[in-house]
Amino acid sequence: MIKEHILALVTDGELKGDALLPSEHQLCRQFNLSRMTVRRGLSELEKEGYIYSVAGKGRFVRDDRMESRAKSVSRLSIMVGMHDDFLSCLYSSNFYCTQLLNGLQNAFVLYDVRGQFAVTQTMLQNDLIKTTDGIILVSPGEGEAEVVRSIQKLGIPLVLINPHVTMDDVSYIKIENYLSSKMLVKYLIDLGHRKIGCISCSLDYNYIRERRQGYADVLKENGIEVRTDWILEIEDPFHDHSRDVWEWWLRNSDLTALFILGGNLQRYSLKNFIMHGINIPDDLSVVAFDELPPEEGYPRPTLVRQPLAAMGEKSVEAMVSILKGSMAKPVRLELAPELIIGETCIPLVQDNKERVMCT
Repeated sequence: MIKEHILALVTDGELKGDALLPSEHQLCRQFNLSRMTVRRGLSELEKEGYIYSVAGKGRFVRDDRMESRAKSVSRLSIMVGMHDDFLSCLYSSNFYCTQLLNGLQNAFVLYDVRGQFAVTQTMLQNDLIKTTDGIILVSPGEGEAEVVRSIQKLGIPLVLINPHVTMDDVSYIKIENYLSSKMLVKYLIDLGHRKIGCISCSLDYNYIRERRQGYADVLKENGIEVRTDWILEIEDPFHDHSRDVWEWWLRNSDLTALFILGGNLQRYSLKNFIMHGINIPDDLSVVAFDELPPEEGYPRPTLVRQPLAAMGEKSVEAMVSILKGSMAKPVRLELAPELIIGETCIPLVQDNKERVMCT
């Protein structure tokens, strides 16, 4: 990322020949990267002849290479917009962020495009947006439609990754939420479970509606009633609703299995059940959306793994096709997930249905 950042600054004319680069320490703080990672990126630039070192003074832009590079740039420029909290975790161990970032960066190299990352609102408020050829928005979320329309008014091509709301005239790449839900719930049914609860986010978002529809349809297809009291809907999944989860469970303790629709819901729901003495999977089998980093002392959930790197790669591929004029209609691509069998499900044994009840 350091390498791409410096090359982009040169291409945009912000760094001239013989300009002094920031120190390793400054780059570490700016990008929240280790010294080793920063040094590796700088070493690559130096080996390729883009920068040079002067003992005791630092690293500088090599004038001849940068001039020739700036003159030859006819490369496409793609800007990736995302939430500030999403952007801040790009260089952390966050699985979702790092996998998606890897896919985007691999595609930037593959298609030889200049990629830049920015907070969506900041991007919209400055002139930088006018210098890009296309924009990719990652999970735009709240105010998504307004953001999309603002970009469309500027005439800039747009691709959405995992949008919360889909629009007929906008290209998108996303996971097959409906089929993923059916896959997970059918797995529970095949294990003998018929009393399957659901912990869900608000239906305000399209992807949640698709997941809930998959849950309901696969129950109906297998002759199981869809009961509203078996569904707990959480308005704000980013806050801990452990008390709500437990009170709901006490009203539905005859359930033998549970489908959790999102990563944040999964994290505190599982911890809450285990804290109250519910043995997973002996007392309750659980399937979930989204892969989270493993935590010691907690079972690995059976889940669907989103093809995050592929979504990043496909979004750049779609944007390049749009910019080169080979796509006459908006791109509509839904990627199939992978079912990962963890440690949270077992076959239902009808003779062993005694529950652990804690108050």
